[in-house]
Amino acid sequence: MSAPIDLHAHSTCSDGVLDPVELVRQAASAGAEVFALTDHDTMRGCALAQAEAEARGIRFVPGMEISTRHGDHDVHLLALFLRAPDLSAFEAQRAEARHTRFWAMAERLAELGLPLERAALEAAIAGASPGRPHLARALVAAGHVADDHEAFARFLGRGRPGHVAQRVPTTVDAIAQVRAWGGVSSVAHPGLDGLGPILSELAAAGLDAVEAYHGGHAPDQAAALAAQSAELGLLVSGGSDFHGPAQGRPPGRSPLSPDAWDPLLVRLVERARGERTAAPARTRPPRSSMPVVPLRRRLAHGRPRDPGRRDRRPRARAQRLLEATLQHQPALPTGPAHCGCCSWASAL
Repeated sequence: MSAPIDLHAHSTCSDGVLDPVELVRQAASAGAEVFALTDHDTMRGCALAQAEAEARGIRFVPGMEISTRHGDHDVHLLALFLRAPDLSAFEAQRAEARHTRFWAMAERLAELGLPLERAALEAAIAGASPGRPHLARALVAAGHVADDHEAFARFLGRGRPGHVAQRVPTTVDAIAQVRAWGGVSSVAHPGLDGLGPILSELAAAGLDAVEAYHGGHAPDQAAALAAQSAELGLLVSGGSDFHGPAQGRPPGRSPLSPDAWDPLLVRLVERARGERTAAPARTRPPRSSMPVVPLRRRLAHGRPRDPGRRDRRPRARAQRLLEATLQHQPALPTGPAHCGCCSWASAL
């Protein structure tokens, strides 16, 4: 079972195969109601994706996926509900680090007897945030491997002969930066990366959520991560982590039932709203002036509960909250801006 909500997807602005507009179109075809673009270390595609999403009646959540490190663990951190933060310095430094690593890995592959044509690589990463999936596709195209999975398993994965470590911020610093930007942080695909043992440390550092419901998690993994998140007082998120059709799962849906997703989305939006916005507070009479109706009487005289109503109300409330949250935020930037808020990135 899946829900029409996807808080993790990639476009050609990083290592996806669809441009932001086509990505949203395919998410719409899959029935998406809420959709986030989370390219690696960049929000360049968010303005285009948002315009297409709004034209199709999809509620758009701006975000990105930040590469970080915590001790011996590579941690991908989703930054969600970002609205027009200054990212020029951050993106420039992350782009430099990614390009340096990309070409270092290409050289290492050549030393291993797996040469890749430089012109083809340059064309593949033009205007993108380069990553290992670009190299994996190039290895497939050159006939060195059968598919992306073999490329990672034999050459590109951590500990494999073609791997080169990337210069990245610490996860703790990145969590603090996402909070400073007014966003919500969520650890991406923790089950695939074996991050369960460090979630308590990240929770203590201010982490907001865990992507328990990732498209690549088995149902028992998702359930275990959701239970662990609840014990740590963390929210959970979900997403397809769509890069291309070869993954076998479409963008626009997450492996999370509506029953579980509806209250989750309400909590995510309320967290984002409470930390980031100055929306007018709802007024209500003081508690002392409100009539007190005994619970027994309310149950006796209230309308019979519609069994389906519990499913509809949280979703409707979540949609209203999300729409209100985004309405009180400035528009996404359409050009470069000067950044003064990401001094931690200067240490890269």
